[in-house]
Amino acid sequence: MNGEEMDDNLTPEELKEAFETEMEAFEIISRKVKMSFEKERMGTQRYKKNPIPSRLRQSIPHKPKKWAVEVSKCSDA
Repeated sequence: MNGEEMDDNLTPEELKEAFETEMEAFEIISRKVKMSFEKERMGTQRYKKNPIPSRLRQSIPHKPKKWAVEVSKCSDA
């Protein structure tokens, strides 16, 4: 095979270094894939808990304004 011919030309140190580099690349890729799957899973869980977030936000806008007014009163005093 082609891979066997290439292995004959490499020293044991070069083979070890190539293997370690390949393992590092594999770990990085697997970590990124795992993170993307977790993000996707968290997104679907969030959607199931709160399928229509825009309706829930409609009743909230007055609260931040009231809080901002209270903060400005405290800062003036």
